[in-house]
Amino acid sequence: MQTCAEHLPIEIWLTIFQYFEAHDLFHAFHNLNNYFNQILASNYLSFYVRLRETDNNHLQNSISPYWSDSVLNRIVHLRSLVQSRSYYFFEFLHWHVNKLIRLQSLSIKIYSRDAPYILFICQALKQLNVLEYLSLTCIPNQILLKAILTIPTLHICQLILRETTTIINQHFNVNSNIKQLLLIYLGNVNYSLINLFLIHTPKLKRLEISGSHFSFDQVSIFDKQLCTLIKLRILKF
Repeated sequence: MQTCAEHLPIEIWLTIFQYFEAHDLFHAFHNLNNYFNQILASNYLSFYVRLRETDNNHLQNSISPYWSDSVLNRIVHLRSLVQSRSYYFFEFLHWHVNKLIRLQSLSIKIYSRDAPYILFICQALKQLNVLEYLSLTCIPNQILLKAILTIPTLHICQLILRETTTIINQHFNVNSNIKQLLLIYLGNVNYSLINLFLIHTPKLKRLEISGSHFSFDQVSIFDKQLCTLIKLRILKF
């Protein structure tokens, strides 16, 4: 008996498609036949998207198969792979952030040349109502850190921090719901920044700090704040 792919239950294909990146998925199955088009259009199918520099044409044409509303509102994971022209990613957010109603995971790299987009990124973060995971590579500043700490649904946060000379005020009226925090320093360690996060993350359960310039001997600088984190279970340096 000959078996065709179309004979498999749709539930199996939905499970298989969860392992595909959205571009690869559409390249392989879009317009293959009506059966697979129906699966791709299913509201039960969510997407993982890696945005690349070659996607700039799609950013300007929101009715393309990739960025139709029916696709945008099913994106669950979004990651930027753009480096030399990172404004493409910010343009994508500008045009589509209000359609990313299911986005739970976001990974962004912000370079020094992207400073003009910082305020916009902060505004975009406020519109992501179900965001649970954030990975951000950046030069930290007051506005950006406050925006991160005020995301009510954020539970896991990874910050890859470049060196900064900006003085950041530790005292502002914000308490975050972050439960897992990973701080990776690419340059000299800013211990006052660590202290800031400890002050404003009372629900923290896991804390990891790493970097070539991080010294365990300096932990005493913020050990008083560690003692106030009654839910902290894992501490890793």
